[in-house]
Amino acid sequence: MNLLQRRMGAIWLFAMVVLAFVIAESESLTSDEKDQIEKGLSAGKEIIGYIKEKDFAQTVKKLAESASQFLGALGPFTSFILAFVSTDSAELTYMKEMMTEIDARFSKVEARLGDIQTLIEWTNVEQSLGAIELTVATLDMEFKLFYSTSGSASEKRIHFINVYDNNYGVSGSKLYLMIVGEGGTFIENVCESIMKKTKYDRKETNDYLLGVLKILLQAIRLELSYYDIQGLKTIYETRKTEWDRRIVKVTEMFEKTDADVTNAYLKQTKEDARRFANEKRALSNLDFAVKLCDMLKEKYYWCEWFCLIYDDDIDADQHRVDVCGGHILWQESGRNIAVASKATTATRMNKNSAESVLNRFTFSYWWDILYDGTKIHEGNRKAYAVFDKMRDNIANLCSVAVVQQNADVYWHKSDTSRLAHRSLSHYWWVFAFG
Repeated sequence: MNLLQRRMGAIWLFAMVVLAFVIAESESLTSDEKDQIEKGLSAGKEIIGYIKEKDFAQTVKKLAESASQFLGALGPFTSFILAFVSTDSAELTYMKEMMTEIDARFSKVEARLGDIQTLIEWTNVEQSLGAIELTVATLDMEFKLFYSTSGSASEKRIHFINVYDNNYGVSGSKLYLMIVGEGGTFIENVCESIMKKTKYDRKETNDYLLGVLKILLQAIRLELSYYDIQGLKTIYETRKTEWDRRIVKVTEMFEKTDADVTNAYLKQTKEDARRFANEKRALSNLDFAVKLCDMLKEKYYWCEWFCLIYDDDIDADQHRVDVCGGHILWQESGRNIAVASKATTATRMNKNSAESVLNRFTFSYWWDILYDGTKIHEGNRKAYAVFDKMRDNIANLCSVAVVQQNADVYWHKSDTSRLAHRSLSHYWWVFAFG
């Protein structure tokens, strides 16, 4: 055997060794690991789907149930990518399609972190939300190229590591600290800032939080994938466990924020009504009542609302109002304003029974007030006589109002089944809400 033949034989042997290594790598994932990837990516797809649909309650629920499963699939997924150098198996193609679908859903979520940042007096430039969002978005594009494009495993691995090392800068941990409020004594957490920005608007607050969560999940995906690509298996497992713990805290913070913004509605509705009254002075009482009630229902959608508006120059004994879940604003920008609310799930007043009570009021020839034929007050000019009798006889009554009709009285309600009202002898308007 001449020298050339020996060299060709050595090259052939080396090629067989490399091929055997590649085949071994491609088959290095067990069926359990492949199942783990598929289930984890399915969980991630579902979580991001709820974020895309802006379903806050389901997102938080699914995050608590399945986030760990999603994170646990990231390392095996990148290993699977690197194992197939020149071709994709049917399984890998399917998994890539799942990850692509996750990215498609990510792309439809508007984070607006830079918008949130404008409200916060940061003490450190490095804690810029906009910078974190840009960093994560840039690296996320590189990750998509890593798993979706062809190329040698070593080239893809080296390129992604270099881009990550030069840009990431523990962005995920920074954002996490801002979310849970552990960034320092002088740093306001993002959740509080969002509530203030939206003036405690629950829907807007939840939408902002989902945008923040999108960025955080992308950052975690980058970080865990990086450790696996580096071959740092122990660090990968340690960081994965740590992120599992952090996700629990993020979930708890989101739930707390939702509870806080919900519980703040009573205080905030007073500010909202006053601001609305000041801005809408030119509206008639009718238009004001409709628009105020519609605004409150849209913002505080978990409640049903009743708004009563009338002139503020009425005599004291010509009106009597009491509300629950709301406020009475006397002489507010030229009007008397009463707003009341009840949770949509709360026990409701029986409207038919309430109307029956209202129909028992009559007036005598001398205008004395009668209830069930019995005089309850001499003369008709004392609102409290009707008011007290209504409050004593209507079950599940939340709010009651008696107002003289010549005060330009108008009202609006978000649920007709919760309001009973009547004109008493063209003198009083009476209302029962509950």
